[in-house]
Order: sequence, then structure tokens, then C-alpha cells
Amino acid sequence: MAASVLFTYLYDRKKMGVAGKDSLNISVKEKEKIVDNALRMLNCEGKWSTANTGRVVLYDYQNGHFRIRIENDKPYVELGYFFCFTAKMEYLQMVRHLCNMCNMSTETCRFYYTIAEEKNVIDVHLSANLLPDKRNMKEILVRAMSEIFHWQTAFGRGFDNQKEASQKAEMRDIEADHSQWQRIMFLLREQELQHQQVSPAERLGVGVPLSIGELLDTLFAINRIEAKRLTIATDTVSEITDEEAITGYNVADAIIEDDKFLHREATLSLQFTDLRHPDSTRDMIIHLKEEQGTENTLYFRITATLLPMNISRDIQPMSSDNSTLSRSMIVAYDLMSTEQLLSEFHYMRKEAEAMHDKGDDEKMTDEQRLLIECTDDNLGYHLYHGKRLFLSKRFLEAEPHLKVAFDILMPAFPQLKASLQEAFYDSCYMLGFCYNEMQQYQRAFYYLEMLFPLKRITYTEEYINCLVNQRDFRVMQVIETVQEMVENILQPDENSDDDGESPKTDSNTAIRAFSSFLKRRKSYVLIESGRYDEARDILNELLNDPDSSDFAMNELAYLQKVTGE
Repeated sequence: MAASVLFTYLYDRKKMGVAGKDSLNISVKEKEKIVDNALRMLNCEGKWSTANTGRVVLYDYQNGHFRIRIENDKPYVELGYFFCFTAKMEYLQMVRHLCNMCNMSTETCRFYYTIAEEKNVIDVHLSANLLPDKRNMKEILVRAMSEIFHWQTAFGRGFDNQKEASQKAEMRDIEADHSQWQRIMFLLREQELQHQQVSPAERLGVGVPLSIGELLDTLFAINRIEAKRLTIATDTVSEITDEEAITGYNVADAIIEDDKFLHREATLSLQFTDLRHPDSTRDMIIHLKEEQGTENTLYFRITATLLPMNISRDIQPMSSDNSTLSRSMIVAYDLMSTEQLLSEFHYMRKEAEAMHDKGDDEKMTDEQRLLIECTDDNLGYHLYHGKRLFLSKRFLEAEPHLKVAFDILMPAFPQLKASLQEAFYDSCYMLGFCYNEMQQYQRAFYYLEMLFPLKRITYTEEYINCLVNQRDFRVMQVIETVQEMVENILQPDENSDDDGESPKTDSNTAIRAFSSFLKRRKSYVLIESGRYDEARDILNELLNDPDSSDFAMNELAYLQKVTGE
């Protein structure tokens, strides 16, 4: 059956002309002719106009208002269906969640939303990129528009269901809490290393100015430098020699200007002195390349490579300073202004204050309660945006917000209310996670070690991930100690009347999942230590665990390769 489904999918793709090479190099005029003919076949009257570097046509189809945009430098045409759904600003998180969930299932169309500040509402839109094909353009359009209508209906139904479920929750927004918990657990699982991985995971990054100095500090933990020369190569080559101008140079400026890409790629070459080794000059190469973006965000890949230093009395052969270090990620450049971000924060705060004044505290989310507790606007702003960016996997951008929140809360911790102490713990966790992602394990350890005594599952998992990632010799002792505690919890109560099985509660489910995590980490460390037989025993046991079976099979395959068995 799987083969027939795959065949049908490939046939549809071929029939719809999705991958035809002859569609890639045709002119705007030819694309316009193809689209216009398809609209005539559908009895749609199109109104054409010129916009920027291309052409735009507006038309109606089955009571829906559509737009197709054709650009000079893009092989596809963009089909847009705007304002397919509108919601009040108070449902921003719900709309964002639904857009993300739907985008995981759509085939060709994509949801996105805009905020109409003057009306205080959120508008939802759908778009699809289609390769023009003169033989099948009518079918391509019909299929795309049918999918758009289907997902418009599904989105409205999903919104109503979530809204009803949220209103029925007596104490808190259960759906929001559950989805946030699931998101945190997904990020934790994604961060577990497997031996088949070749390079570190790539992550979304920062949309606010990211300077050369910040890049060195955040990615390579080098924060005291004397910058000598920065060479910027695009269509032309320029050079900066002023030290302050170099360290403060925003890397995005090399390819982005006036909120659009000025160049498709650029190479930056930096020469500097690390003041820990004042007698040596270091080189860093930064390559920037444009990636496909969205209406509100530009994306570009940044690959930073720190070249090794020469061996000397201070630089030993096995030192990290004598190794080539490279970090690569997709960086997000937000087109939303600071004023818009502040407006969003102040709206969320006013909404929380209004609920508090009405005595509706029981209906407030944890986020809304926190905004009420944060009398310091600076603290509230950085906590709100830091967590939002963290959950979006934009760790480079989240880090400075979370660091500000940590610096405010840390000295005042003994006097803080319980809710703000929880906010401090969360900021430590998220900071540790961000640094773990950026392979700054010593920094991550500083924040995560504070949380280990709290004995919370998510905090402990990230703490152990950090120890595993930096190959800390203490990791096995920590894992075995925690395993012993978990096994004691999972042991059936001797005085219970059941058949030996502990009650199937959400708590037990979480603890059993945690136990599986510990076994995965332990098997990984055993393989790293060359204790292959012990690792194999654990992995064979994990084959029967649905959440760990894929990991176990991959690691057993790796063991086969390593041992030659």
C-alpha cells in the first residue's frame, strides 16, 4: 500500500508540473501568458497590474479573492489568499499555534498572519508557490485553490475548538500549557546526541543587530579582543580598520539594506588579537548567504570559522585554540520594528491587568500572571520576548533577553516572590539550553548547575545533556545516582492491592519517559567510554521502548560498525 501511495504522489507531482526544468528559466511575460490562459479556462476575469519588478493579477474564484504575483528573479509564481480568517488580539498565541500546526500538515500552501494595530486584530493569510506549466497550469491552480479552501475551513474549525476548550478550563489554559510542555520536551529530545550525527544542529538565530564582537563572544566565548582589520567582500571589496567600528559592525549589514537583501552572499574576514594571547594574531572567516524568507522575516545562513593558532609555549597541540572551530546556522532578521514588539508586550500586559482587575486571576495563564508580578517593565519585556524566541528555537536572539532577566533577578533572589523565583529558574534553564545549543558548555553548566538540586525532570535532563556534550567525567555518576532515585519511585507499593503495576498516572508516565532518557544517555556514555557490551545490553532493552527504539537501532548499528561485528 505504501508503494502505491508513493507512486500516486509522484505521479501527481509530475502531472502538476512541479519539477519541470523548463519552468525555471521562462520570462515574466511567458509566465503571465501561462497564468492568463489558465484563468480564462477557469472563466476567471483577471485584472493585471505592474508592481515593483514583476506583474500582479487579481481575480475571484468560487467567492474567494485571489492574487498571483510574478517576479523577475523567481522561477515560481506566488498565489495569495488574504484575510481568510480574523481574530481578536487576545487570541494571538492561539492563532500562532494553529498556523504552526497547520503548516506541518499542508502540502503546498502556507499560513501566516499579520497584526492590524489600528483595529487590534490578527489577520490570517494563505499563500502557495507554484511553478508555471503551460500544459497543466489550470490543474495546478485548481488543486492549490482547493487545498486553500480546505485549510481555511479546517483553521476556522480548529480555532473554534481550541477557543471552546480554553474557556472550559477552570484554572488555566490547558491547551497552551500542554503545547508549551510538549515544545520544551521536543527541544530536549532534539538536543540528545547520537553517534551518527556528523555536525551540530543548525538553529535559527537573531533578527536584531548581531555585531562582530557579540558573534565572537556568543559562539566562541572570546570577549576581550583587539580588532585589527575587517574585510568585506561582496560585489566589491571594502575594509574597516577602526577597532570600535569593527567590533560593533552588524554582520547583517553586509547583505541586507532597507529591510531587503542587497547581495545574495558576502564573505567577511576578520583579523584580531585575543587578549588572552596578546602575542598572536587570529583570523575568523564569516560567510553569509541569502535563504528563502517570509513576509515578516528575512533568513540568511551564517557560517563562522575560527582558524587555529600556531603552536607555542602558551598554545599546546591538544588545545582548542589549536583547532579549527566552525559554527553554522540559519539566522532570522525580523522586519517587525522595536515599536511593534513593544506594542505587543504592552498589549499583553494590559490584557493581564484587565483580567486581574476583574478578579479573573484563576483564568490567567502563567505568562499573564508573570506579567502582573513583574512591576519592572524592563524585566517583563525581556522575560516575555526571551521565552517567545526560545520556544521558536531562535536561541541567539533569545540569549541577550534572558541574560538581562537573569542579571535583574539573580541579586534579588532571596527577596523575590515565589512566582518570580520560578521565573529566575526558567531563565537559568533557557540560558543553559541556549548555550548548550551554541556548544558553550561551560557557560551552560554555570546556569544548569543551579537547577540540579531542584530535582525537576526538564532541568535535570538538560543538565545531563550538558555533561554528556562536554564529556564531563562526572556524568556517569550523576546518571546512576538519578537512576537509583527514579527506580525507587517506580517500584510498586508493597502495601498496594494491585497486581504489581504502579498506577497509570500522568506523573508515572513522565517518570517512565525520564527513565528511558537516562538509559539513552547512559548507553551513549558507555559507547564513548569503550564499554560496548554494557551499552549493547541497555540498547537491546530499549528496542522494546517505542520512544527509544529508533535511537537504540541507530546506536546498535553504530556499534556494529565500530566493533566490526
